[in-house]
Amino acid sequence: MIVITAMQPCCEFSRGKGMIMRTRILTVGVVTAFLFCLAGLAADSSEASTLYLNGYPGVTGASVKSPSYTGSVGEFQVSIDSSTYTTNAIGYCVDFTKDVGTPPSGPYTSYTLDAASNHSIGYQIGAWIVTTFAPGLGNTSWYSSIAGATEDIARAAVQFAIWEVTQEKSKSANYSVSTGTFKVTNDGSYGIASLLANNILSSAYDTLYSQSAHKYVVDSSLISTVSYAKSGTNQDMLVSSTSAVPIPGGAWLLGSGLLGLIGIRRKLMAR
Repeated sequence: MIVITAMQPCCEFSRGKGMIMRTRILTVGVVTAFLFCLAGLAADSSEASTLYLNGYPGVTGASVKSPSYTGSVGEFQVSIDSSTYTTNAIGYCVDFTKDVGTPPSGPYTSYTLDAASNHSIGYQIGAWIVTTFAPGLGNTSWYSSIAGATEDIARAAVQFAIWEVTQEKSKSANYSVSTGTFKVTNDGSYGIASLLANNILSSAYDTLYSQSAHKYVVDSSLISTVSYAKSGTNQDMLVSSTSAVPIPGGAWLLGSGLLGLIGIRRKLMAR
């Protein structure tokens, strides 16, 4: 009896090598596209921008001390032009050392935008206050039950609260615009804006203060839409877009890279 042993055809062996090669090509392509994406996103995360101030709704005749300021307090209506997008935004002051012109004013060309999560905890809390309470982002229900509260007074309250968390020098975890080194001495609204600001600060404590760590902790995902707008000559701000922003260049690179890989895979499979 002659026993014939089945041998793997040469074509099957070649097909196996081909599949390995295709897998390697696809893997290299995905990694390359991902690296391009990271590079693009990194470029978008901090870039030169031009700001235009279109309005400043809020209250007038307000005053604070340490640092001292007297004048209007509210929410900037901002337009931002950069190399990758143009958008409408809101802005809140975090800088008493520099000034900007009375809106409408601009262009201010010296700004760079960076993620608020890259900055110290006071600015991170301020960014959380923007996303949670800024009327310009559609946050209106939190003050609607307070007698005498208006949207402009709420805007001033948000600014007072942001100043408190970024300017207060005392070490107390319980922020208040009525006590400490930073104080609101006249809120321009017969006490309503100060009341709202302290409500905001109480909410920040309840939400963000970690009792186990004994410090404020802000998840970066909660403030991902807020940027720190830094200027060497004009007032620094926390800004957040109020209109749709085009996809960053890095994301376009990833998308186009993946589309290219689909085409490569189809060609390889056809062979």
